[in-house]
Amino acid sequence: MRVSRSGFRIRFVPNARCHHGHARSSGGYDSPFYVYYQVRNRFLLVRRITSRAQRWLWLPFQAAHIARRGLDLVRTGHWASLPAFVRG
Repeated sequence: MRVSRSGFRIRFVPNARCHHGHARSSGGYDSPFYVYYQVRNRFLLVRRITSRAQRWLWLPFQAAHIARRGLDLVRTGHWASLPAFVRG
């Protein structure tokens, strides 16, 4: 988003490939570290790039996503990540 706002063009390269281990350096998708920053950064990003009116439109979508993420942590038994989820 910052690149686009700075006036650079974003291009799509259909044959480009990216290989990575999903959240490997942060301990995995359900690690407390990853969960905390995932939740926190969603709020910070929206606060940074939207107007107050847009945030109200975005709120139901965000609430649904956060609820689903929390339920997934409970369903899969990642109890150690729940405090990080709440702090985020």
